Amino acid sequence: MAHTVRTLAGRRTHFYTTEISGRPDLNNAAHLTASAKAHPTAHVLDATMTQTVPPFAARGNTHDIERGSLFCPKFDEHGLIPAIVTDVATGEVLMFAWMNAEALRLTIERGIAYFYSRSRGKLWMKGEESGNLLRVLDLRTDCDQDVVTLKVTVEGDGVACHTGSRSCFYRSVPVGSAVGAEFQLQAALADQPVVK
Repeated sequence: MAHTVRTLAGRRTHFYTTEISGRPDLNNAAHLTASAKAHPTAHVLDATMTQTVPPFAARGNTHDIERGSLFCPKFDEHGLIPAIVTDVATGEVLMFAWMNAEALRLTIERGIAYFYSRSRGKLWMKGEESGNLLRVLDLRTDCDQDVVTLKVTVEGDGVACHTGSRSCFYRSVPVGSAVGAEFQLQAALADQPVVK
């Protein structure tokens, strides 16, 4: 849903919103106007996931999306796009996270990975506190432009997972085994044993 509000500085600003189930108090233009007036320079205003209009091209027809040269990412109904992060040297999958339009824009412009935390309802730069920044060397999108991949080098201690493991995918699901209530994961990486 699109809205136009006037900030305290008198500028007209366009916003789009998505519905937040179970929170009708956060799904109205009056709330957006109050948020914009309270935070006139904010890119991500609050947990309503209200954000400035994406700086990307509007999505066109299938041919333009799949074969064209314009970047027109498709964000889901919550304003998010999946982001898969891999090591540029080894191809190892390091992590998966979500980006909103602002996170994607900042990632492209700064070459450092930014994401949107659904649980905290805010933008975050990976490694901001730990020093394990993700330096983006290559960013790609798929044929439908509804997923992005980032090929990165990990700065700091070289770990991408908050657990201290190099990759968030440190456990293996044994394929070809019978599945049941006691189905066990296996350690996939030596630096992160599975606790039984």
